[in-house]
Amino acid sequence: MDGRKVECKSSQLSWNNHAKCWGFQFSSIKLPWLGFRDQAPFDDLILILFSPDSLHIIKHDLQTGVSKVGELTGRSGHKIFVSGARGQECWQSARSRILDKFLTPGHCELVAHIDLSATEVRAFLTQQMEGMAARQDREYKGAPLNHTGSQLRGFQIEKVAFEVDQILHPNGSFEFSRSSSDVDWVRGGVKVENKHGQMLFDRHLQCWHCNFSRIKCAGANVREHNLFDELWLAIYSPFGLHFLKHPGDFDPSMTLGPRGKHLRLSAPRHVLDVKEALDQMLNKMEVDWGCQPLATVLWDTSG
Repeated sequence: MDGRKVECKSSQLSWNNHAKCWGFQFSSIKLPWLGFRDQAPFDDLILILFSPDSLHIIKHDLQTGVSKVGELTGRSGHKIFVSGARGQECWQSARSRILDKFLTPGHCELVAHIDLSATEVRAFLTQQMEGMAARQDREYKGAPLNHTGSQLRGFQIEKVAFEVDQILHPNGSFEFSRSSSDVDWVRGGVKVENKHGQMLFDRHLQCWHCNFSRIKCAGANVREHNLFDELWLAIYSPFGLHFLKHPGDFDPSMTLGPRGKHLRLSAPRHVLDVKEALDQMLNKMEVDWGCQPLATVLWDTSG
């Protein structure tokens, strides 16, 4: 903009259960760091604060709320975290306090405040999303878990995967526990992690894709070994659940984010038929990724 390089980051107002407060957190802010960057790759940093009723767009001062993330700071960048008062459960009051922290010192600048209920804003967002949403809604209409949040859907798919594993290993000993942050269940000492992704339609690239996130595998400066022995990947499609076992081989020199590795699986562009796209994606997982098909659980569409 006018010759200045602009970096934009967004964050949703979220409740921090550990700190008992509302806050905004922005990650991977590439500020100067000895041995990695002599200067930031941008001139201006714009932050978008997304709360239930509005967007606040702020030009940041590169100081307020900035903190390090340990050894990952050099490669991944700093984070910015600004929170409301501890124990303040009202998100409106917490947001007001957060805005005061950003703006009262006078170093950050409020660029714009956008009311999400405004007619023109809702019309714009609807126009941008209707192509993707209409196609996905049409294909997933009637599919179980379609209107379930991703976290609850993931828990339900984990339970299905756990039952599938028991069928595949009828003589095995199993322990399923949600208390472990590393794996989803243990089979005879083998730690199994299951990740799922829903087929999504990318309107701009004109292709179907699926994302598997937060895979705690080995990586440079993070951990020497995978936190799991087996990695299961499940595609949540309009037709059912498709389980495959990943070989677990990842480049140990790769840089991981603090939440783990992200795998993106895409069908070829302009393959709009969702069944054909699914077949292409499953074939890619087997041939290119070396995955082993385990089971397919089809939806009952009879009634």
